[in-house]
Amino acid sequence: MLRQHNLDDLARKVRWNSAEDGDGEKYDIASFLPDGRECLIEVKTTNGWGRTPFRISRN
Repeated sequence: MLRQHNLDDLARKVRWNSAEDGDGEKYDIASFLPDGRECLIEVKTTNGWGRTPFRISRN
């Protein structure tokens, strides 16, 4: 999305924290919105069927 807005400088600063630093942070990806504000993304997944419930914390 950042590159679509010609924000290559911000796109280069996006970090996949869980891959680079381990799973200790409260989010997995540190990215940015097109207006430059930071956007912290927590990735959730399941290997169950489409309606398998899983817990999402407040963080």
